[in-house]
Amino acid sequence: MRIRPWLLLVFLSVMMPWFLMAEEPFRYDGGGLRDPFLPLVTEGGALVNYDRDPAVSELVLEGIVFDGSRSLAVINGDIFQEGQKVGLYLLDRIASDRVLLSRDGETFMLQLNKED
Repeated sequence: MRIRPWLLLVFLSVMMPWFLMAEEPFRYDGGGLRDPFLPLVTEGGALVNYDRDPAVSELVLEGIVFDGSRSLAVINGDIFQEGQKVGLYLLDRIASDRVLLSRDGETFMLQLNKED
């Protein structure tokens, strides 16, 4: 069976855009609306408020209960543990005097202000 050059050209011109699109990763654009894939309720049963995304400068680390195995952090009056969401930030690590948050590949640190 002989392949006709024009048929090969038609096939490539039709299939090439599909191959190029298949390599591009999918990104959700909600157009300013809430992402439907984000949960409305935390595992503990608390409602999540996505209406306002606090900046890191608005987050205040008010206290830490640190025992090495299970630590808790008080941020803006709410209690969190490692792996929980603080707004749209992920609480990665709790140390004795600081917490590490991450969002979109960036890491942020909140330092505990110690009173003398």
